[in-house]
Amino acid sequence: MRILVYLQSFQAGDRHALETAAAIRDAQKGTEITVLAAGGWRKKRMLKEALAISGGRAWFAPAGIEDEAGAEPQDEMLYAAVRKIEETEGKFDLILIGEQPEETGLFPAGPGFAEAMGYSQMSGVETASAGCKTVTAVTVFYGRQRILSAGLPCVLFFGKSGANLRHPTVAGILGATDNKIDMLQCLSLRPLPLKVCRTSKNGGIGRKDGILRRDCQTQQALEDLCLFLEDHEVFHREADHGEQQ
Repeated sequence: MRILVYLQSFQAGDRHALETAAAIRDAQKGTEITVLAAGGWRKKRMLKEALAISGGRAWFAPAGIEDEAGAEPQDEMLYAAVRKIEETEGKFDLILIGEQPEETGLFPAGPGFAEAMGYSQMSGVETASAGCKTVTAVTVFYGRQRILSAGLPCVLFFGKSGANLRHPTVAGILGATDNKIDMLQCLSLRPLPLKVCRTSKNGGIGRKDGILRRDCQTQQALEDLCLFLEDHEVFHREADHGEQQ
């Protein structure tokens, strides 16, 4: 099992993703963890802290890549970085990404990245476990929990968690200082090979060339929408019944 954890702010979602990777490694021998961060040089300190928790290997992509709006194109950058790392280390089975709260001001990676990679994906993940060919996750949408399974490779987007998260140990800190942080230079950013494309910075998806793929994420979104509409229809019927009484 090979796992990549993409770190953006090392807040709740990022830490939850890293904790899940470490838990899978503890449960499944031979699991290898790679952590990736991009941005300013202060992010290298974040990588060292992550290595002190998870061990493994780290990659760093320096800042300076911006799109026309002046924001880092996360999906394009992440896609280019992962493809570059895979040329060196081989394919990943799981890619774990923390969902970013709005107050961070970050332009988070979204469904476009997983779609471009050709991987299945699940969002709002609370917990996850992985086998040889599948990953099973507990996801939350509008307060409703569901257990979903998907084939590997897969991208998981993590939200906040109430679980106890591990902290760096003395041995981990000492080991992290010896870990080499590899540099990713001269990433070539190109438009993602998408049929489903991101249409706004809030992570929405839309049509491109008149085609909308019913991939894992799209199917999940449709199911969630049906549940949401069903709940509201029940609410309105109950409200109307109360008024009649």
